Amino acid sequence: MTDTDNPWQLRGACRGADPNLFFRPEGERGNPRRQRAAAALAICASCDVMLTCRETALAAREPYGVWGGLTENDRENIWAGRPPKTKTAPAPAQKPTRAPRLVTTKPAGGRRKPPVRRLAPEVVQLVRLLHRRGISQRRIAYLCEISRPTVQRIIGTEPRSAGDEQVAS
Repeated sequence: MTDTDNPWQLRGACRGADPNLFFRPEGERGNPRRQRAAAALAICASCDVMLTCRETALAAREPYGVWGGLTENDRENIWAGRPPKTKTAPAPAQKPTRAPRLVTTKPAGGRRKPPVRRLAPEVVQLVRLLHRRGISQRRIAYLCEISRPTVQRIIGTEPRSAGDEQVAS
């Protein structure tokens, strides 16, 4: 595959990095493997095109290397419907916290409304991608660290294509 096939690759943070960081040598195990993967995931965490890279790797079922902040094992687990075992790189637009930011509003009457969760667009995009890949709503909620009703709300607002319409029989 050439860079002109995927022009987003030209903007990747890994562009100038050592490729050996992203692809494990044969027989690498234990602490050296974890350290190499952590270094690659740190580069992914600062990347502007991490989600595009992740989506491409999941769609192509890329078997080798770190792609879009996911290790080989993370992608295998996602395809199998299991949670990733390693800590994946956070979305670049989010702070490296575990939960999305909570915003509280104060109405004119002085009483506070309950906190409203605002999800980053990258989280919504990832939920929709995983749903299209056939991952269960429960697993998506676990992977994205959001509630199942939130997953259902996002999936319910997902734009439907013409091919998604059901035919009455």
